[in-house]
Amino acid sequence: MSKYTRSKVRKAMPKDMSYILEELLFKDSVLTNKGSYYWNIIQNVIELGAANRLIEALSELMQELVVDHLHVLGDIYDRGPSPDKIIDLLAAQKSIDIQWGNHDAIWMGAASGSRVLIANVLRICARYDNLEIIEDGYGISLRPLVAFAEATYPDDTIAEFMPKIDDAVDHFPEEVKQIAKMQQAITIIQFKLEAQVIKRHPEFQTDNRLFLDKLNLEKG
Repeated sequence: MSKYTRSKVRKAMPKDMSYILEELLFKDSVLTNKGSYYWNIIQNVIELGAANRLIEALSELMQELVVDHLHVLGDIYDRGPSPDKIIDLLAAQKSIDIQWGNHDAIWMGAASGSRVLIANVLRICARYDNLEIIEDGYGISLRPLVAFAEATYPDDTIAEFMPKIDDAVDHFPEEVKQIAKMQQAITIIQFKLEAQVIKRHPEFQTDNRLFLDKLNLEKG
């Protein structure tokens, strides 16, 4: 704590315990006649049942001051569960900067309304069995996609679209098939949307990403 000014330490303190922490951390080490005063503070905290919260607050303060500035390297999204909660946690940090990754940029584009990036986000979530972030994290219903996928793609077409499932998570076979159909449906939608963008912008020189025109529908 001695590395920082009182002002900086005070600003980093959890608000609900700031008064007590300030009294204890900046106690007068020269005048010894206040020893009973500090001891009474600690006793009162214990008697009020707030000892655990005081310890937590002190730990939070130490954690805050150990890392003066947090620099985060992407990707936050598509690297594990609950990136939305991670974003909320990072947003509460007092001094932070983030070097966004390509997956973060894709999610930003999807949140901004880009249809092709929305499709890309849904495809990746389906591929890696992470669709709960869409429904539980952001409250977006996927029922229309489920209904479309079930009505459009039979079971014998989904072998190449089986999701990458965590072996530690139990899944019903029918649930896995449903996710595979969702991935198949949104993949084709993504290809169609990408083709529209590529044809609008020949300067991108990405014709190699045009896939659907190379299908032989007669031979399958």
